[in-house]
Amino acid sequence: APVKSLLGYYAAKGDVQTCATIALVLGNKNPMDMGLVRQWFHSYVDLLHRMQMWNASTEILRGCTFLSVRALNKTSTTIHMNCGHCLKPLIKAGWMCEHCKQMFACAVC
Repeated sequence: APVKSLLGYYAAKGDVQTCATIALVLGNKNPMDMGLVRQWFHSYVDLLHRMQMWNASTEILRGCTFLSVRALNKTSTTIHMNCGHCLKPLIKAGWMCEHCKQMFACAVC
């Protein structure tokens, strides 16, 4: 099969970006071993995270059919907030800045 040969070629080169992208397009019609395809997605998402390409990573995770890969989007999510008045980091949970004592509204909600 030409697709299997193509994916094998890029996998041998270590090109997880191409492999994962082709796998996304093929969906359930991918001729490769699903364990290997899952590994491509994990490796590609890890690469995107190391490059801090959060939006691209999210798009890959949303399009992936593997639940174990999609679950990566729900782990290690951290939001850092700063006070809108003094711009100091908000360290403790609550609605008041410990530095300037100003109340603030949640910027996420």
